[in-house]
Amino acid sequence: MSKQSIWNDKLAEEFTQWYVVINGRSTSAAKKYVVTARKFFDFIADRGTDPAQDEVEAWMRHIYQQCKNKSNATRAVRLSGLRTVCRWMVKKGHLKSDPTQGVPTPRFTPSAAQKFDTSELKALMSAPDPDKAIGLRDKAILMLFYVTGIRREEMSDLTLDRLHLSANGGFVTIRGKGSKHRSVGFGKSIVPLLQKWLIMRAKYAAEGEKHLFISIYAHTKGGAGRKLGVNALHHVIKRAAAAIGMQSESAFLHKLRATYATDLYDNGFNVGEIRTLMGHSSEATTWRYIAISERHLKQTRIPDDRVAMLSGEEEDA
Repeated sequence: MSKQSIWNDKLAEEFTQWYVVINGRSTSAAKKYVVTARKFFDFIADRGTDPAQDEVEAWMRHIYQQCKNKSNATRAVRLSGLRTVCRWMVKKGHLKSDPTQGVPTPRFTPSAAQKFDTSELKALMSAPDPDKAIGLRDKAILMLFYVTGIRREEMSDLTLDRLHLSANGGFVTIRGKGSKHRSVGFGKSIVPLLQKWLIMRAKYAAEGEKHLFISIYAHTKGGAGRKLGVNALHHVIKRAAAAIGMQSESAFLHKLRATYATDLYDNGFNVGEIRTLMGHSSEATTWRYIAISERHLKQTRIPDDRVAMLSGEEEDA
């Protein structure tokens, strides 16, 4: 017999305040954790049960079987978010014990990074029509993704005051994971495009809207002239890919971030510098992007003279 969920809007607000304001963590992460908590507590409320380890494990099975979510990585992220919320609830006296304690995290191997080659990049960037408002915006978004390596959530949250332009180039000030701030620069080639977008943006922006990239059409979530969410940014690259005949599964925003990292490395930047620009907490994370760079592949291969010697294809002196 079902019962009322113990999770409610008041708890969601309290948790968000604690996570974001007190701990200085990401707002977007807090929103995801709140959604995860709601889904879990609604799940056990429908079953008429109380929070317990067995119920967390049942929920994980439900995600796998009923929701057709067979990704261990996704279920690991969901469990991690639920752990964070439950530990907070125990600390605040909303739960007697942590139901996630003892629940094993699904094992997964991080997938290898993918990057766009030069011809793919050129085709993607030329897909949007800059003579139309939505095309100008989309091209500015794709180019800024590539030249800054910014995350999707960071791009969505980017406000006008964090974009700095000059005749010689510019930079964006990014508030990343854990509320860590970083500045990422770019050359002058993209400046005219961004300036044109700022002029066009002024025609569509809702009163008081401060975000750099906004919706053009009223049917967009939030209405015309409002902040573009992560899903809307996702559609930007999918739209460009469809226009050039690129398979949808081959075009995603994180691939632009990986392309940014590998292109920096191929142009002589060291791993420590790239790590800072990308907002990574460790170089190990950055290396997962760089492992597909041409420079790295050349540096880590067996020398040609040794291969030639072993294969009997050495050139005569």
